Amino acid sequence: MKRSKFIFPILLTLISCNSLIYASELPTNINNTQVVPAATYEDNTFFPVRILNDLLGHKLSWDPATKSTVLQSADLTVSLSVNNTEILVNQVPVTLSKAPKLIDNVLYAPAEFWSKAFNLHVSLQDNEFILIPTEEPTIPPNKTETPKQEETEKTVQQTILPLFEGSNTYYTGQQLIIRLDENPSTGYVWQVTFPEGLQVISDHFVPNKPEVADSPGEHSWVIKATKDGTYTMEFKKLRPSTPDSVIDTKTFKLKAKPTTALQN
Repeated sequence: MKRSKFIFPILLTLISCNSLIYASELPTNINNTQVVPAATYEDNTFFPVRILNDLLGHKLSWDPATKSTVLQSADLTVSLSVNNTEILVNQVPVTLSKAPKLIDNVLYAPAEFWSKAFNLHVSLQDNEFILIPTEEPTIPPNKTETPKQEETEKTVQQTILPLFEGSNTYYTGQQLIIRLDENPSTGYVWQVTFPEGLQVISDHFVPNKPEVADSPGEHSWVIKATKDGTYTMEFKKLRPSTPDSVIDTKTFKLKAKPTTALQN
Protein backbone atom coordinates (compact mmCIF):
# COMPACT_ATOMS: atom_id res chain seq x y z
CA MET A 1 0.00 0.00 0.00
CA LYS A 2 4.13 6.23 -0.14
CA ARG A 3 6.05 7.60 -1.18
CA SER A 4 8.14 14.87 -3.45
CA LYS A 5 9.26 13.28 0.04
CA PHE A 6 9.02 15.15 3.32
CA ILE A 7 11.74 13.14 5.01
CA PHE A 8 14.41 14.37 7.38
CA PRO A 9 17.00 11.88 8.61
CA ILE A 10 16.75 11.34 12.33
CA LEU A 11 18.87 9.23 14.60
CA LEU A 12 17.23 6.36 16.38
CA THR A 13 17.45 8.24 19.65
CA LEU A 14 14.61 10.43 18.38
CA ILE A 15 12.44 7.36 17.99
CA SER A 16 13.44 5.37 21.02
CA CYS A 17 14.87 6.01 24.46
CA ASN A 18 17.45 3.30 23.85
CA SER A 19 21.01 4.14 22.88
CA LEU A 20 22.30 3.58 19.40
CA ILE A 21 24.02 0.26 18.79
CA TYR A 22 27.69 0.34 17.85
CA ALA A 23 29.83 -2.55 16.67
CA SER A 24 31.58 -2.95 20.01
CA GLU A 25 28.21 -3.22 21.77
CA LEU A 26 26.39 -5.63 19.48
CA PRO A 27 24.50 -8.47 21.20
CA THR A 28 25.41 -12.11 20.74
CA ASN A 29 23.31 -14.97 19.48
CA ILE A 30 22.49 -18.22 21.27
CA ASN A 31 25.91 -19.65 20.37
CA ASN A 32 27.59 -16.66 22.07
CA THR A 33 29.04 -15.32 18.84
CA GLN A 34 28.78 -11.66 17.89
CA VAL A 35 25.78 -10.69 15.78
CA VAL A 36 26.70 -8.82 12.61
CA PRO A 37 24.70 -5.61 12.16
CA ALA A 38 23.51 -6.50 8.65
CA ALA A 39 23.72 -9.31 6.11
CA THR A 40 23.55 -9.46 2.33
CA TYR A 41 21.52 -12.20 0.69
CA GLU A 42 20.70 -12.34 -3.04
CA ASP A 43 21.83 -8.71 -3.42
CA ASN A 44 19.41 -7.56 -0.71
CA THR A 45 20.31 -6.10 2.68
CA PHE A 46 18.86 -7.86 5.72
CA PHE A 47 18.78 -6.48 9.27
CA PRO A 48 18.62 -8.40 12.59
CA VAL A 49 15.05 -8.46 13.82
CA ARG A 50 15.63 -8.70 17.55
CA ILE A 51 18.14 -5.85 17.72
CA LEU A 52 15.98 -3.37 15.82
CA ASN A 53 12.84 -4.51 17.60
CA ASP A 54 14.48 -3.96 20.99
CA LEU A 55 15.56 -0.50 19.92
CA LEU A 56 12.00 0.31 18.90
CA GLY A 57 10.80 -0.88 22.29
CA HIS A 58 8.37 -3.52 21.05
CA LYS A 59 7.65 -6.93 22.57
CA LEU A 60 9.02 -9.98 20.77
CA SER A 61 8.08 -13.64 21.00
CA TRP A 62 9.83 -16.49 19.15
CA ASP A 63 8.39 -19.92 18.39
CA PRO A 64 11.31 -22.30 17.65
CA ALA A 65 8.97 -25.02 16.42
CA THR A 66 7.53 -22.92 13.57
CA LYS A 67 10.51 -20.56 13.36
CA SER A 68 8.15 -17.62 13.58
CA THR A 69 8.24 -14.33 15.47
CA VAL A 70 5.60 -11.87 16.64
CA LEU A 71 6.53 -8.22 17.20
CA GLN A 72 4.00 -6.24 19.17
CA SER A 73 3.40 -2.66 20.31
CA ALA A 74 0.29 -1.00 21.71
CA ASP A 75 -1.43 -0.64 18.32
CA LEU A 76 0.55 -2.86 15.97
CA THR A 77 1.15 -6.62 15.76
CA VAL A 78 3.51 -7.98 13.11
CA SER A 79 4.07 -11.69 12.48
CA LEU A 80 6.84 -13.14 10.32
CA SER A 81 8.44 -16.51 9.83
CA VAL A 82 11.63 -17.88 8.32
CA ASN A 83 11.58 -18.41 4.53
CA ASN A 84 8.01 -17.09 4.23
CA THR A 85 7.42 -14.01 2.09
CA GLU A 86 4.00 -13.40 3.64
CA ILE A 87 3.88 -11.40 6.87
CA LEU A 88 0.85 -10.34 8.88
CA VAL A 89 0.38 -6.71 9.87
CA ASN A 90 -2.51 -6.49 12.34
CA GLN A 91 -3.67 -9.85 10.95
CA VAL A 92 -3.69 -8.55 7.35
CA PRO A 93 -1.37 -10.42 4.95
CA VAL A 94 1.38 -8.39 3.28
CA THR A 95 3.77 -9.92 0.74
CA LEU A 96 7.51 -9.27 0.68
CA SER A 97 9.74 -9.81 -2.33
CA LYS A 98 12.30 -11.58 -0.11
CA ALA A 99 11.57 -13.82 2.88
CA PRO A 100 13.15 -13.41 6.34
CA LYS A 101 16.20 -15.63 6.86
CA LEU A 102 17.81 -17.41 9.80
CA ILE A 103 21.56 -16.77 9.55
CA ASP A 104 23.89 -18.12 12.26
CA ASN A 105 20.90 -18.57 14.58
CA VAL A 106 19.85 -14.95 14.12
CA LEU A 107 16.61 -13.92 12.41
CA TYR A 108 17.12 -11.31 9.70
CA ALA A 109 14.43 -9.46 7.73
CA PRO A 110 14.94 -7.50 4.48
CA ALA A 111 14.83 -3.71 4.42
CA GLU A 112 11.46 -4.00 2.69
CA PHE A 113 10.01 -5.61 5.84
CA TRP A 114 10.79 -2.57 8.00
CA SER A 115 9.26 -0.29 5.38
CA LYS A 116 6.01 -2.21 4.94
CA ALA A 117 5.51 -3.17 8.59
CA PHE A 118 6.77 -0.08 10.41
CA ASN A 119 7.01 2.70 7.77
CA LEU A 120 10.75 2.94 8.40
CA HIS A 121 13.75 3.12 6.08
CA VAL A 122 16.66 1.34 7.78
CA SER A 123 20.32 1.94 6.98
CA LEU A 124 23.64 1.24 8.61
CA GLN A 125 26.35 3.89 8.82
CA ASP A 126 29.63 3.16 10.62
CA ASN A 127 27.96 0.22 12.41
CA GLU A 128 25.24 2.55 13.67
CA PHE A 129 21.60 1.97 12.83
CA ILE A 130 19.77 4.93 11.31
CA LEU A 131 15.98 4.79 11.00
CA ILE A 132 14.15 7.32 8.84
CA PRO A 133 10.34 7.51 8.78
CA THR A 134 8.98 7.11 5.26
CA GLU A 135 7.00 10.30 5.91
CA GLU A 136 7.60 13.24 8.23
CA PRO A 137 4.58 13.60 10.54
CA THR A 138 2.91 16.98 10.23
CA ILE A 139 1.07 18.23 13.30
CA PRO A 140 -0.84 21.46 12.55
CA PRO A 141 -1.00 23.82 15.54
CA ASN A 142 -4.33 24.61 17.11
CA LYS A 143 -4.09 27.38 19.66
CA THR A 144 -7.75 27.16 20.64
CA GLU A 145 -7.54 23.65 22.07
CA THR A 146 -6.85 22.85 25.68
CA PRO A 147 -3.42 21.34 26.52
CA LYS A 148 -5.06 17.94 27.00
CA GLN A 149 -6.73 18.08 23.60
CA GLU A 150 -3.48 19.18 21.96
CA GLU A 151 -1.65 16.26 23.55
CA THR A 152 -4.33 13.84 22.35
CA GLU A 153 -4.17 15.15 18.78
CA LYS A 154 -0.37 14.97 18.82
CA THR A 155 -0.46 11.35 20.00
CA VAL A 156 -2.79 10.40 17.16
CA GLN A 157 -0.83 12.20 14.45
CA GLN A 158 2.74 11.36 15.44
CA THR A 159 2.64 7.92 13.82
CA ILE A 160 1.65 6.81 10.32
CA LEU A 161 -0.39 3.62 10.33
CA PRO A 162 -1.25 1.34 7.40
CA LEU A 163 -4.64 1.42 5.69
CA PHE A 164 -5.63 -1.95 4.27
CA GLU A 165 -8.14 -3.13 1.68
CA GLY A 166 -11.59 -3.55 3.14
CA SER A 167 -12.84 -1.81 6.29
CA ASN A 168 -10.59 0.13 8.67
CA THR A 169 -11.39 2.13 11.81
CA TYR A 170 -9.07 4.89 13.02
CA TYR A 171 -9.26 8.19 14.84
CA THR A 172 -9.95 11.39 12.94
CA GLY A 173 -6.64 13.14 12.25
CA GLN A 174 -4.63 9.90 12.27
CA GLN A 175 -2.16 9.80 9.38
CA LEU A 176 -2.66 6.67 7.29
CA ILE A 177 -0.64 5.19 4.46
CA ILE A 178 -1.92 3.24 1.45
CA ARG A 179 0.63 1.24 -0.53
CA LEU A 180 0.09 -0.30 -3.95
CA ASP A 181 2.55 -1.99 -6.31
CA GLU A 182 2.92 -0.12 -9.58
CA ASN A 183 4.98 -0.22 -12.77
CA PRO A 184 4.52 3.03 -14.72
CA SER A 185 6.63 1.70 -17.61
CA THR A 186 3.67 -0.51 -18.59
CA GLY A 187 1.49 2.56 -19.02
CA TYR A 188 -0.84 1.44 -16.24
CA VAL A 189 -0.96 3.51 -13.05
CA TRP A 190 -3.26 3.81 -10.05
CA GLN A 191 -5.81 6.62 -10.04
CA VAL A 192 -8.23 7.63 -7.31
CA THR A 193 -10.48 10.52 -6.37
CA PHE A 194 -10.49 11.04 -2.63
CA PRO A 195 -13.85 12.03 -1.11
CA GLU A 196 -14.37 15.32 0.67
CA GLY A 197 -13.20 15.11 4.26
CA LEU A 198 -9.96 13.28 3.44
CA GLN A 199 -6.73 15.27 3.17
CA VAL A 200 -3.89 13.95 0.99
CA ILE A 201 -0.61 14.70 2.78
CA SER A 202 1.67 13.06 0.20
CA ASP A 203 1.37 11.12 -3.04
CA HIS A 204 4.44 9.60 -4.66
CA PHE A 205 6.02 6.61 -6.36
CA VAL A 206 9.26 4.94 -5.19
CA PRO A 207 11.02 2.49 -7.58
CA ASN A 208 12.32 -0.76 -6.14
CA LYS A 209 15.67 -0.21 -7.88
CA PRO A 210 16.20 3.51 -8.54
CA GLU A 211 19.37 2.76 -10.48
CA VAL A 212 17.42 0.72 -13.05
CA ALA A 213 15.39 2.59 -15.68
CA ASP A 214 11.67 1.78 -15.71
CA SER A 215 11.94 -0.18 -12.47
CA PRO A 216 8.64 -1.22 -10.92
CA GLY A 217 8.02 0.00 -7.42
CA GLU A 218 5.45 1.16 -4.93
CA HIS A 219 2.97 4.01 -5.12
CA SER A 220 1.90 5.35 -1.76
CA TRP A 221 -0.48 7.95 -0.40
CA VAL A 222 -0.49 9.41 3.11
CA ILE A 223 -3.92 10.69 4.06
CA LYS A 224 -5.96 11.67 7.07
CA ALA A 225 -9.61 12.32 7.80
CA THR A 226 -10.25 15.94 8.74
CA LYS A 227 -13.68 15.20 10.14
CA ASP A 228 -15.51 12.20 11.58
CA GLY A 229 -17.33 9.95 9.15
CA THR A 230 -17.13 6.95 6.84
CA TYR A 231 -15.17 7.17 3.60
CA THR A 232 -14.75 4.88 0.59
CA MET A 233 -11.77 5.10 -1.77
CA GLU A 234 -11.72 3.13 -5.02
CA PHE A 235 -8.35 2.83 -6.73
CA LYS A 236 -8.31 1.90 -10.42
CA LYS A 237 -5.26 0.74 -12.37
CA LEU A 238 -5.56 2.03 -15.92
CA ARG A 239 -3.95 3.94 -18.76
CA PRO A 240 -4.76 7.61 -18.02
CA SER A 241 -5.35 8.32 -21.72
CA THR A 242 -7.87 5.47 -21.88
CA PRO A 243 -10.37 5.65 -18.99
CA ASP A 244 -11.98 2.34 -19.99
CA SER A 245 -8.69 0.41 -19.74
CA VAL A 246 -9.12 -0.59 -16.09
CA ILE A 247 -7.28 -3.84 -15.31
CA ASP A 248 -7.53 -3.83 -11.52
CA THR A 249 -9.47 -2.14 -8.72
CA LYS A 250 -8.91 -1.95 -4.98
CA THR A 251 -11.33 -0.53 -2.42
CA PHE A 252 -10.40 0.94 0.94
CA LYS A 253 -13.00 1.94 3.54
CA LEU A 254 -12.24 4.18 6.50
CA LYS A 255 -14.40 4.91 9.52
CA ALA A 256 -12.96 7.96 11.29
CA LYS A 257 -14.04 8.31 14.88
CA PRO A 258 -13.60 11.28 17.27
CA THR A 259 -10.25 11.67 19.04
CA THR A 260 -12.18 12.75 22.13
CA ALA A 261 -12.72 9.02 22.75
CA LEU A 262 -9.05 8.82 23.71
CA GLN A 263 -9.64 11.13 26.66
CA ASN A 264 -12.39 9.01 28.23
